[in-house]
Formats: sequence, structure tokens, C-alpha cells
Amino acid sequence: MRKSVYSFVTSALVAGSLFSIHALAQVSPSSHDFGSRTIGLDSYYSAMGGNVSIGYHNDTGNTITIAATASSGFAVTGTCTGTLSPGQTCSGGASFSPSSTGSASGSVTITDTNTSQVYGTISLTGTGGYPTATVDTTSFDFGNIIVGQSSSPQAFTITNTSAFVMTNTLGYVSGYYFPGPYACDGTYIQAYTSCIVNIGFAPNTTGTISGTISVTTNATNLSSFGVSVTGVGEEGGKD
Repeated sequence: MRKSVYSFVTSALVAGSLFSIHALAQVSPSSHDFGSRTIGLDSYYSAMGGNVSIGYHNDTGNTITIAATASSGFAVTGTCTGTLSPGQTCSGGASFSPSSTGSASGSVTITDTNTSQVYGTISLTGTGGYPTATVDTTSFDFGNIIVGQSSSPQAFTITNTSAFVMTNTLGYVSGYYFPGPYACDGTYIQAYTSCIVNIGFAPNTTGTISGTISVTTNATNLSSFGVSVTGVGEEGGKD
């Protein structure tokens, strides 16, 4: 009887690449590049469907093992990690969770535990790192605004200057607010893109109201900075 491992899930479209396992464990393509991935954002990439999905059906008549020879954060995921009984089907995949900067390589190997025969190997590559960023303005003066009214918004731009996804969180200052859209607060800034933070001044008391809006990111050169804001609340005119 001819031994073979064939795909239970014939193909999966993952992150723009078609990944397939065919009859007789022919692998197409023979490699997968995860591209640039930000260290520490494993849950983000998993939620975005960034893992390579693989399905198997054991038609060999023997117990086989799907094993991963991995380095620098590559791993087998799902129920296919371990043994697979004759006639059993399962779905799994491969993930990349870099823990250091630079290029990484590894592989997923389909192996028969009884004969040590290798049915197929998928070469895996990826690059781990952190983003870098710039900000165009770090201070605003809103002038005099009547208490109970709002100023026209002013804005600053945060730019991700790298190939890695960037996180960003804004702090708040009493008397100031962020008119929508909230594109930069608690969201991800994609590679080589920018987001605009709009700031408005709405004093609830008279006098000078100043403060610093804190900005926290995962960029190596701009992990935290402050945007200073100042304005004066004044009484409205009397009839």
C-alpha cells in the first residue's frame, strides 16, 4: 500500500499568499515569508489572520507526527502539533512571534514517526523589529475662548517611518478634547503611514488652562513624548 499524506484543507489564503498542501505531501509554495513583524504584537497578527493555515489527513495507515523545527519564534499552532492517528484529520498552522530584531528562519516538517520519513518541509522566514516615528508639532496655543464654547481644532501628525506596525495611546488634559475621528488613540499605525490627532479647547472656567497631552508609542526613538497645550478661558459678554 502506498503511503501518503494529503491535505484535508487544500489551501488557505493568508496575508495575500496562497499556501497549499497537495496529495503526496507536495508543498506549494515550498516557503512562506511572514514579512516584517513588530516584537510583542503577537495577538495583533493572530487576530489579523497572519498565521499560515495548514490542514492534514493521515492516509498512511500509520501514526504520523507533524513536527516543527523552529528558530527565532516560529512554531506549529493548532491541534496538529503532535501525533495524528490513521484516518484522522486536523487543522493547524505555523506562526511567527519574533523576540529579537533582525531576520529569522525556520521550518515546518511533516514526518512519519514509524519510518522517520519526511513527507514535506515548508521553509519559513520573517523579520522582527520595532517601529520608528516622527511627530510634526508638540505645542499649541489656543488663545482666548469664552467659557462654554469650543475652539476650532488644531492638529499634529504622528508618522510611522518604518516597516513595522506601531501602537499609540493618548492621555487627556482637563479642558481639552479630541474631536473625531479618533484615528490615533489606542489604535495601530501601519507601516509607513501617518495619523492626525485633532485637539480642541473647551474651557469650563476662566483663566489660563495649560497642560501636557502624553503620547505613548512602541517606537524605539519616540516611546513617549508630550504635546503642550495652553489657552485662556474668559467670561462671555453681558447684555
